Amino acid sequence: MHFSGEQRVNAYRSVCAILQFGERMHKEFTAGQFLGFVHLHASTHRGHCHLIGKGAES
Repeated sequence: MHFSGEQRVNAYRSVCAILQFGERMHKEFTAGQFLGFVHLHASTHRGHCHLIGKGAES
């Protein structure tokens, strides 16, 4: 599979947004900013990855 330069840049931006969202979620959760449960460990499924990868605002 071959990707254009623009596709690679867009993929990199998506990965950065996903990682930044995960870091922010971790900080806010541990600070008690919201109730509920979050997966703060690395896993093979991260629901927010799908949403951000599809273009949702992070």
